[in-house]
Parts: sequence; C-alpha cells; structure tokens
Amino acid sequence: MLPAQRQAVILSLLQQDPVVSIETICVQCNCSPVTARRDLTRLEDLGLLRRTHGGAVSTDAHVSPPCGTTNLSAMEARLALIDRADALIVTPSDTTATRALVERARRAGVPVVSEAYRYNGALTLVAIDDYRAGLELGRATGQYAREHFSAPLRVLDVSHTLPNTEARSRGFTDGLRETFNGERHVLTVDGSGLRGPARAIAAEALTLHPDIDVIFAINDDSILGAV
Repeated sequence: MLPAQRQAVILSLLQQDPVVSIETICVQCNCSPVTARRDLTRLEDLGLLRRTHGGAVSTDAHVSPPCGTTNLSAMEARLALIDRADALIVTPSDTTATRALVERARRAGVPVVSEAYRYNGALTLVAIDDYRAGLELGRATGQYAREHFSAPLRVLDVSHTLPNTEARSRGFTDGLRETFNGERHVLTVDGSGLRGPARAIAAEALTLHPDIDVIFAINDDSILGAV
C-alpha cells in the first residue's frame, strides 16, 4: 500500500474502534511495525489521532485532515482494504461508491456476497423471501382488520424502490387481499427506508388522509418513523 492508503486504513479503523494497535495496523496494511509507527507519527502531527504505547487512540471522530495536506478519504480506505479482504459483503445500495468497491473486488479476485437483493457482480445472495414475509403479514393484518375495521379499509404502505422492499409491499398487499374481502384503498409512498424521510412522508400522508386505518412499512426505520 501507498502511505496515503495505509493512513486512510488507520483512520477507518479508528472510526470503527477508538483504539487501534500496531499489530492490527500491520495485519490490515501488510506492513512492518516500523512503517506503522511512522504512519501514526504522521497522523498525530496532523492532529488526527494520539499515539499510545503499542498503538493509537482517536482524538475527535469529527476532525478531518487539513485540505491539501493528505489524500485521505473513507472511500480510499475502503478501496485499500479490498485488496486485503477475503470477501466483500454488499448491503442494499446502488451508489457510485458501491459500484467502485464491487469493481475493485472483482479485479482483485475477491468474492462478492450480496445481502437482501441480488447485486450485479455478486456470486452469492443471502436473503429472506421478501414476498413471503410480506404475504404472511398481510394475511394476519387482513384477519385482524375483519374484526376491528369496516370497509373501506385504508392502508398506508411506506415502501422503497428497491427490488426486495417492493417485494415486501407487494406481498403485504396480496396477503391483505386474501383475508380482507371488503373494499381496500392502499396508498404507497417512498420513505427511502430511513426513519427521517419515512416520518416526514407519513406525516404528510396522514395530514391529507387522517382516516388511514393501517400503516405497513418495509423495515424497522420506516415503521418507527411512521409511528
């Protein structure tokens, strides 16, 4: 690794754990203890960490390197770590950064595992049956709604535009249809899978449609935001 890459890796390690050892740096960067200490000295001079016996500790997680003094970034750290990785696990994301990481892993011969939905370039997918999970919850909701609500049943679906989350929403709607035979109105909105956006869009939907009976959401953050 180049010095800037090693230093980026060190800062990345300190973001995960406020204490890092020389031994860990040597393993992650494939360098000697002398080289690791030299990098720590450089980063301490920049005020980005504090050296200790056998390693270093984080100073301020929010401190950034002075502009122009180093070529460090979170992306650099991730790219550098790919060359030392046994596998890359990709969670639901389709950003420029993710695509760059996958391409770097592919070139380095590092297997890519995708979580939740199939990512282009991944050899293995680890996921639940999203449609089935939504279907079972929709059936249970329909049974409950038969006993507690009258038609028309008004449902707010806080979803997101990813294949796995769309499958959950589709399964929920189908399950609800199976067990609630009365008239149904389902309003689907995109909460981005995040608590803040889900809260904002659910608040707007409830302002416009205060008679909503049921809220379904595609993950924990979305439902907590809606609640």
